This record gives sequence, structure tokens and C-alpha cells, in this order.
Amino acid sequence: MPLPAQLIESLQAIDSDWALLPIDGRKRPVDPLSGEPLLAWGNSGLDLEAITALAGNPHVHAVGVLLGPASGVLALDFDGRGAATCFRRIYGRSHRELPTTVGWSSGLPHRGQLAFRVPRESWDLLRGRRRWTGAAVKGKARTVFELRWVGHQSVIAGVHPETGHYRWMQGRSPDQVSVADAPEWLLEPLYKQPDEPVCGDYAPRAADVPRALDLLQHIPPLEDYEGWLTVGMALHSVDPGLLAAWVEWSRGCAGFDEAECLAKWRSFKGRGVTIGSLHHHAAAAGYQYPWPAGSAQEREAPAAGPQPLPEPARDAVIAGLLEQLLDLLLETRDTWAQEQAIRSDLWSLGVTGQAIDERIYYALAHRWELPLQNSHNGGCRNRRLSDPITSPAEDLLPGFLLWRRDHLLFGAGGSGKTMAAAAIAVCCIKGLSFLDQEIPPSRRGRVLWIGTDGGEGARAMVREYLEDLGCAEDPSVDEQLTIWAAEPADGLPSWCCSPSGLQELRLELAGGGYALVVIDSLKAVLELAGINFGIGPVGTLLRLLQALVCRHCSLLWLHHPAGGKSAGKGLQAAAGSQNINQIPSAVHQLTRKLEDRGPCNVWSVHKLRGSQPREFSYRLTEDGFVISEGLITRNCRVAVLDAIELRQAGGLPTSTAYLCTDLGGFQEGSVRNNLTWLRKRGLVRKAGMAWRMSPQGQKLLELTRQGGAEQQVWMT
Repeated sequence: MPLPAQLIESLQAIDSDWALLPIDGRKRPVDPLSGEPLLAWGNSGLDLEAITALAGNPHVHAVGVLLGPASGVLALDFDGRGAATCFRRIYGRSHRELPTTVGWSSGLPHRGQLAFRVPRESWDLLRGRRRWTGAAVKGKARTVFELRWVGHQSVIAGVHPETGHYRWMQGRSPDQVSVADAPEWLLEPLYKQPDEPVCGDYAPRAADVPRALDLLQHIPPLEDYEGWLTVGMALHSVDPGLLAAWVEWSRGCAGFDEAECLAKWRSFKGRGVTIGSLHHHAAAAGYQYPWPAGSAQEREAPAAGPQPLPEPARDAVIAGLLEQLLDLLLETRDTWAQEQAIRSDLWSLGVTGQAIDERIYYALAHRWELPLQNSHNGGCRNRRLSDPITSPAEDLLPGFLLWRRDHLLFGAGGSGKTMAAAAIAVCCIKGLSFLDQEIPPSRRGRVLWIGTDGGEGARAMVREYLEDLGCAEDPSVDEQLTIWAAEPADGLPSWCCSPSGLQELRLELAGGGYALVVIDSLKAVLELAGINFGIGPVGTLLRLLQALVCRHCSLLWLHHPAGGKSAGKGLQAAAGSQNINQIPSAVHQLTRKLEDRGPCNVWSVHKLRGSQPREFSYRLTEDGFVISEGLITRNCRVAVLDAIELRQAGGLPTSTAYLCTDLGGFQEGSVRNNLTWLRKRGLVRKAGMAWRMSPQGQKLLELTRQGGAEQQVWMT
């Protein structure tokens, strides 16, 4: 069953930096697109908003947390009767002496897991796992207690194959307690020994996953136990997410036991055996891996007797299929059936869905000669400080936008990001000043506004914002602002970053004259292109847009913040993949907050190449945007409405007592009197103890934010 609403609700209070995984009904990470076991899940963590977006996915039945540095979390797994005794034997103290922390359970007797934060300085010093066994059952040792760190995940919510579902332990849900810091004594069994290297000689790379799967296809089922075990350990060393591949391969072995596969996989420590063992077994079966010509491995590969006539090189076949797929994707007509046939061929060659999407963007960059390559021609990297810089950072709007660079502006609904972007667009066209900065005359130019968020209403929405700015009828704005939105009358859908959409953008920018491209919003153009903005090739796409747009002008992405505890401030507050806040040259955040004199907008410059972070308050007046440094007109009625809206949006209580606490700068009697005044005029309503904004109140509050702070309606 898909993730129910109450499960999603229970996750809202988890820590914002937890990396989450979609899980199937058998406690395995799952690819939400195909329903197949998720390969390389160790690098596929999602934030809460991305998991929430999968709530209706038929393949996702539970949610796991990625342990280790990905989340900074260690899990203690109490796995049955005898676990508490085992804990005392290890530590010489009761498990009840542990700090109170978040915990969950499958509901089975004597079973549950506790989460603890590990200090960053200890991350690289810990083993991935340590387990202890209890009395043997049917001749097999049974794990009763386990410390789980890097290379592991724990299911925290959703379907359990035996008990029905996971649940938070009593008094230990995330909205009741915080994740406690791990005591130093708790980590002692996980510390590596002095002669145990912090990093092994073999450091697996992402490229090793397809190589390991290719080799596995050429290793026949092994009848000897040691050989079977070695193959599993080698796959585990490449990526802990390759369990499904080992199980599937093991089905051909005599005495196949899936339960034993799972138990052995959990016992692998990720040291000693590497991908080299897969090469050994594949070579013993007569297969030599086709190393790239000229590589060190190819030169060192031993001659292997008579070789069969080569089939077309697998890499060449994959490259050819990708080119065919790209040709179809660049067409504007519907080619879905043909695309799926090619994708099926690529799957049969071991190229997964996400890898296909990513390689398509690389192929597109290669075709258009854009600098997106992940390899180079062997040139020397060495440079001196005195060597010239080929692309120095220059300003488009000092303090806000760089010339020919990409920028992220994110904020919650109602924070004013679209209005701010519209004002910046007008400044780029007319050369006007924006807040405390001016655009250099040489940087003035046209603006392309891509309004995907809002569908066919996007163009009307932009016009409304320009009307609020007093620029909708300006001839220069009308002439130099180009808007791309859904146009149903002409059969045009909203723009998205599919290959055909990118080609459309490339041709438009080639005409020249643009100073800025605004895309509203990042998530919308990704989702319409079929890209999951949490686990899809977001980084590759952002770099491709960098190369495509920023050879002509600047790029401004509008984006939304993450939900749950992530809905705060800072770089990590942007929703989706962390590439979204790491790749752009600048990251800005808009928030709306209550002060003792009422609400104000806060602009935070978290990152701007060559500049220091800064933060200021501003408001929109009849004269445009004005920096107020938090000093705004005192208006209790506006402040009351704003407080109700903020609490309502955050799912927080909106009773009179809470509102009076938030509005501590006003007298309690003034707050209560204004609530009565607003209620009598139909601007708010009351449901039990809670106050709710009416549509009329919401509309008037929006008018206030758009410059009508002194509207007579608030004074009568």
C-alpha cells in the first residue's frame, strides 16, 4: 500500500538533515520509478519533501533512514530476547542509562532501534557495523544486538512484512524528543583498531557499480560455499545497495537460501575482498572485462588464449542507443512508445533509468559543444595566481546577481520571491536601481520569464505582479519581457527542461540581447520533464543549464523551501537534492517574520561568489522596494492576520493565547480587541479555540504586502 497521510505526518518532525530512502514491502530500498530494488542506494538519500512527493507511489510502502555520515546517525538495534543482557555484558551498564532519544519498533517482542547523533570528528574513525549474537537457534547464531553505521539503512516507518507496520516507541517519536548525542562510551566498540586503516586501499567509485554488474553476468553459479561468499563480499564492497543483484545471482546456486543471503549480507564488514574478486571469477569462466583502450588495466590484462570473435562493443551499442533516444527526445511530437523500446534495450545492457536520463544530458551537452564533460584530454591543470582568469566574476546586479552565472532564490509561499524576481526583471530592462544597488548600464537587456509554476495562469500572474509594481503598461517592459507559459489555445504546454525544451531555450537565447532568464519554478520544470528533484540527475541538469544559459546571460531559479524541520533558514533549507543549493553561484532566501512592530520581509544572501553573506529587512511601498532594516509601520491588525497565517501554514495552534505570545510587542488587550474587530468584519473566523483566516482576510493581507500598508480599510 502507498504511504498513508498519517505516516507522512508522523515524519514531519524528523531532523532536516536525515537522508531518507523509499522502501518496498520487504524492507528493501526500491526504485520508485520501476519498482525494482534500488541499486546504489547508499548514494540515493532524499529529503522529507522528496519522500512526501512519493506518498502515492505504488512501489513505495515504507521509509528508511540512511545511516552513517549521510545523516550523521547511528542506530542501536535491539533484536530480540537477550538484547538487554547483551548490552550490559558489552558496556557494564544498563541500556536504561542511555540518553532519551528517538526510537522505533516493528512491534515484535523485545525489538526496537534507537537513533543517536555521532560527532563529525568521529565519522571516519568508526567501522560500519558491529554485532553480537545470542544463543543459537536451530544451529545458527542469532544476532541480538547491533551497532549500525555507514553502509546500512534502517526502516523507520511504513509497512513491516510480519507485524503490518513500524511504529514510534512510546514517548520517543520525533515530535516528542530530539535525537540525542551518542555518549563517548557507546561508540567505543565501533572504533577501528590502530592497525586498521581509516580508509581502505580500495575506494569504490560510482562507475564500479555497472562494472560489477557486468562481471556478475559472466560468473556462473558457484557450488563451493567460499566462492559464493566471496562474490557477495565483493559486491558489498562496491556498494551496499547491490544485495538484490547478489540474491538474484544466488538463485542459480545449489542450496539457495534467500534468508541466508540476507543474513550474510548484513554481516559483511566491507573490508578485504574487493571488485578484483569479481574479475578473478569472471576470468576463470573465460570472460575478460573490456577495459577502455589504452587504460592501465587494459595494458596489464594477461592474454587469455584464443578469443572469440568480438561482438559490437557494449559501450558502442549503449552510445548508439543513447543517440537514437536523444533524437526522439528532441522531437516535439509524441514518441513515447519508441522511447520506451530503446530504454528497454538499455535496461537489458545494465543501464538503469536514472543513469539513462543522466547520460542523455551528457550526450546533449556533447552534441551542442557545452562544457559538461566528466573527462578531459589529459591537459595540465597547474596554474599560478598570476595566470589570467578566463571567466572572472562580474556583476549584473551588485550584491544580488552575477553576470552570466546562475542563482537560486527560494522562499515559502507568500514570502515575496515572485514579486522580487519581477522587480529585478524590470530593473534589468530599464536599468533602474533595486533596493540598495544599481545595474550597470552595459548590462541592461531583455528578460525571458519562464512561468511553469501555475500552468496556464502563469502569464496572468506575472502581469498582476507588474501591475503592483506600476510597470504593466510600460512600453519598454512590454517590448523586452518575453513570457513562456502554458497557452492552451495554441496547444502549447508549460515549458520544462526536457531535451526538446532545452533545444527551444537554446534557439531562443541564440538570438541575443538577453540579460536574464527567470525560471519559476525549479521543481515544476523538473517534474514536468519526469525528473525526481530528490533522486534524479538534478546536479547534471543544473550544470547543463549553467552551460546553456550562462554563455549568453544570467539565470535566476525560483524555488520552494523544504518541509518539516527543514523549513528554516540557511543553505540546507532549500527543498530537494543538495545539488540545488550547492551548484548555483548564489543562493538567496526570502522569509517573512513577525517582530514586535509587525511583520516584515527578510532577505538573506547565504552565498554569493566573491561577496560576504548578508541579511536585511525590506518592504514594498508606493516608491518600490525599500530597505527598512526591520523597522516597519506598527499595525496590530495586520500583525494579527500575519501571525494567524504563519501559524496556520506551519500547522501550529492558532488559539488566542499563542497569538498573544507571538505578538508580544502589542498589549494583550489590543490583540484580543483586534481579533474581535476582524471577526465581525468576516476577515477571520473561529473554529473551537482556533482562529482561521477567511478568503477576504487573505485577500486584504496580500494587498497590504503589495504596498497598501496604510489602506484605509485597516483604520475604519
